[in-house]
Amino acid sequence: MMQAGIFTGYFPYELEESARRIRALGFNTVQLDLHFKDIDLSAGQITKDKARTVRDTFRDHNLPVCCVSGYTNIIHPEKGERERRLAYLKEIIRNARDFGSPYVISETGTYNTESDWVHHP
Repeated sequence: MMQAGIFTGYFPYELEESARRIRALGFNTVQLDLHFKDIDLSAGQITKDKARTVRDTFRDHNLPVCCVSGYTNIIHPEKGERERRLAYLKEIIRNARDFGSPYVISETGTYNTESDWVHHP
């Protein structure tokens, strides 16, 4: 059976509400974004218990996590900002299995300092 998933970042709600809405739309897997209104998963705030809570909430709605979003500009031209972003990406990677997937997805980034998504020559 083909899996149909969606990026949880499109659902700006609390964790349980996000899972409920995604399942109600008929999806059967998720690409996990680490932003929910009721759980802080920002840099330095990820714990095994929080990660497992997220994983278990989606599993309870029959929505396994196929991968964890680690999107960030890992080549940011400002050294301090680049180091901060890389540290957070490493934190996500260390906790990925507790979120429910060994796969973390990211991108190369850009030298553009105003946007992580805009081209830079």
